[in-house]
Amino acid sequence: MFDGGTSSAEADITLDFIAGPLDGHPVFDLRQTITEAWLDGASLGMAQLALHDFGGGANAEQRTIEVPVTAGSSHTLRLKYTLGPPQASGAGSYLPNLAWNAGPRLVFSFGFTDLGAGRYLEAWLPANLIFDQFVLTLDIAVTNTALEHAVISNANVSSLGPNHWQLDWPASITAVSPMLEIRATDTLEHQSGDVVLPQSGATVTVDVWKLTSGSANLATELVNIQTFLASATRADTRRR
Repeated sequence: MFDGGTSSAEADITLDFIAGPLDGHPVFDLRQTITEAWLDGASLGMAQLALHDFGGGANAEQRTIEVPVTAGSSHTLRLKYTLGPPQASGAGSYLPNLAWNAGPRLVFSFGFTDLGAGRYLEAWLPANLIFDQFVLTLDIAVTNTALEHAVISNANVSSLGPNHWQLDWPASITAVSPMLEIRATDTLEHQSGDVVLPQSGATVTVDVWKLTSGSANLATELVNIQTFLASATRADTRRR
């Protein structure tokens, strides 16, 4: 929930997980300041979710749930926190990740980078190691602003009302997969077009965006991307 009236954002996350083949303490990563937490409905203290150094180097700690779980058991972890600058490496920062401009106009981006630790999905949402696959669904709303906003994402985006969306990513995503950017539509230009992929005959819709202040030619870039997709599909088919 992004609130233009207070220039703030709040997260309420529910994470369903199944323990691995051994009894123990679940491990995950999140670079936000958790304010409330529950495991299977029982309240957790913040000290029970502290970051620990597992030998990954500077800024590569992960959180441990200090409650033992049995192998193969199913659990629900719920977390609440105010979204703020990630407590992670600042290397290669894409800024601003979260800001409010006059209007109010929200500027938000996941802004992932390989240049520093803690800068994948865990910067904003609970995540785990980069090879873990999972389903991600987000309910996003931008409130207390009269300005229309747009979601730019590689998720399946469904409109739930003005400035309100549901984003669904497939079960194959990892902590490096999701793309998400939110901006006021009056700061953006957008074009879309379809491309038919060779061999399969599948039709893919390509959406291209830029800031109104940007110099890129969207029509040119749209054709470039359509050409690249078709070429890559042919190359992939030949390799098989």
